[in-house]
Amino acid sequence: MLQNPQQNKQQSQQTKNKFEDDDDRVIADMSLVQRRTAFIPEKIRREAKLKEQAMRSNPQMTNALDEMDAGTTKWAILGMLKAALLVGGAYILGLGAFILLLYLGFKYFG
Repeated sequence: MLQNPQQNKQQSQQTKNKFEDDDDRVIADMSLVQRRTAFIPEKIRREAKLKEQAMRSNPQMTNALDEMDAGTTKWAILGMLKAALLVGGAYILGLGAFILLLYLGFKYFG
């Protein structure tokens, strides 16, 4: 069974890059998939779009920080700083107490 070389070439071009069990069905259409941006995560962009749509639909809705004057903003920032320092201080005191317990335990029982 000798085949014509042109027929053999055409047949090889048709079957090139195809697997034997490939039946040309589309498993997952990836044509609409977009690349994620590295600098602006998708969640932040989506939240910004939702916020902008909400602002357009309800003109009375405004950001609370936009309504604050300089004094109120300063006290809000100082309150947040105080809360962060209290939480950090609690962790530092807990770590200090743990180290003290270890020290005393090794000193008297070790």
